Amino acid sequence: MKKTIRLPTLEEIEAIERHLPGPYKLLVWLMAGCGLRIGEACAVTLQQFDLESGTLYVDRQVTQDGENEGPKTAVQKAITKGRGRAHCVRHLKWRDLDEGRAVPVPPTIAAKVQEHVRLYGTFRVEEGPNRLEGDYLFSNVGRTNILMYSLVDRLWRNAKRQRASRGGSPRTGSATSSPPPASRREYR
Repeated sequence: MKKTIRLPTLEEIEAIERHLPGPYKLLVWLMAGCGLRIGEACAVTLQQFDLESGTLYVDRQVTQDGENEGPKTAVQKAITKGRGRAHCVRHLKWRDLDEGRAVPVPPTIAAKVQEHVRLYGTFRVEEGPNRLEGDYLFSNVGRTNILMYSLVDRLWRNAKRQRASRGGSPRTGSATSSPPPASRREYR
């Protein structure tokens, strides 16, 4: 038996957004309106958008499977296992290096992206170890590195705790499955 996925309502998404810090409010809309996973939303760059045609080309994600330097002490060895693994931006799992997917961007989400860039700018990342070049929409709190998955998880849990309604992730699944048509219209 397949698990039933409950799509969040527009009110639930707005409630989560209200409890996120300003530079991270767009995350909930990218996940809900475009069907992005958390790691994909964290890794969105300005270059991936074609706002004229209303699409977002998803080809990267933030993960915790980057390369670490060789540990030298017992503490460093403990840190390099499990949750302490290096964060990186890499191409999507199970896809070729030049392969991604085009995701529709509703006009309301496109407007939110433009407003986000106007208010917060982008975070420039150059090609390097565990990094893919681009102007990222999100960075860590100090604007010194990529947005870490763990920060989003913490922000997300706090926002969910603070809002009164029930629910899980706002990801609609529109990139991988088809939500009911009425639900998609709410985000346009």
